[in-house]
Amino acid sequence: MQAHRIGIIGLGKIAQDQHIPVIGANPAFELVAVASQRGLAVDGVPHAVRDYRRLLELPAVEASVYLKAMDRQRWAFPQVGVAAARVAGQVRLGLAGVAPIPWLLTGPDALDAATPLPRTAWKVDVARALVRRALDRL
Repeated sequence: MQAHRIGIIGLGKIAQDQHIPVIGANPAFELVAVASQRGLAVDGVPHAVRDYRRLLELPAVEASVYLKAMDRQRWAFPQVGVAAARVAGQVRLGLAGVAPIPWLLTGPDALDAATPLPRTAWKVDVARALVRRALDRL
């Protein structure tokens, strides 16, 4: 399978310390573009721009969607997120908030093999619903 091509908007501390190393360590992903108002670049990344709108000039995916489940009264970040994209006729799915690194899925049925940690089984049900909703939107 071809690596998922990723672009990052904003190269703050979290992006530099967490996102970029995780993406670089996983052969399923390829960091191909970054946008930084400060003009920062990342070694080995072919596209670095100051204005994030220039990322739209890069080859586009056919369709994409990102959905998240949040509890805004307690947390300011998604508890479960799903990104879905259709590229060259293939659908690619990734989950956030359910594992230490993004979890790639082949479809909603792949969640049947999930082994949740204690007190996180509810995330599997939420993820399954978000995946189905994202696939409907593609």
